[in-house]
Amino acid sequence: MPVKEAAESLFNSVIARRVACNAHNELYHFLMAVNQYGIEAVVQETIRLLMNNGDEYLTALRKATDMAIHMMGIATGEKTYQLIRNSMNNTHMTSNIHTATLTYNFR
Repeated sequence: MPVKEAAESLFNSVIARRVACNAHNELYHFLMAVNQYGIEAVVQETIRLLMNNGDEYLTALRKATDMAIHMMGIATGEKTYQLIRNSMNNTHMTSNIHTATLTYNFR
């Protein structure tokens, strides 16, 4: 493996781990809020936050519900994207076909 390719792979791995850590922290706070206040209160507060950020009520309701369902899926061990990645690896897809790269603005 050429040095440049190895460096890019390492960089992408570091970014992915940092993003995963951020996601872990967000899941932790979601689960603690659900434990403390209940899922309905958490969804209602999410709706309020999204509306304060400019979403209309129905859009905020849909987003809040989708977010809660997704977080609960992760918390219960749903492995959707692990299965997707394994499937793509097993079909020998090349990683050169994508149009996006891992770039994030960490403040």
